[in-house]
Amino acid sequence: MSWNLIIFSLIGGLLPLSAIVLTNTLQLRDRKRTQEQLIQALLQGLHDEIRGLLEMFATSSVRPIDTLPEGKPYEGLFAASQDYFTVYHANVAVIMQIPDMNLRRSIIQTYTRAKAMLDTVNINRLYLA
Repeated sequence: MSWNLIIFSLIGGLLPLSAIVLTNTLQLRDRKRTQEQLIQALLQGLHDEIRGLLEMFATSSVRPIDTLPEGKPYEGLFAASQDYFTVYHANVAVIMQIPDMNLRRSIIQTYTRAKAMLDTVNINRLYLA
């Protein structure tokens, strides 16, 4: 067997392998960029969802609880029968892919507290009825 044949065979085998590695590297980079864009869009959506809910509450006729005299019950009715957290619920799987552990935890805690607050409003409404 000649050395030329061995060298050409090795080169012939390395070229397709190099092309495959390059293609996989480029695809991985594109998937990572797409994932980062998806997470950024999700964070903007979550921000807009919370901001919209806060604006809705601020412009409603509901009296803020901190304006009540000490020891007086809150007698304002506020309808909270819908699930207002559509962006959050539709994207829980993506939220779990956010690489920043503290940000991910803060998002989950914010929504958990907001849901608990709405549950409290609903219980208050039942007491008033």
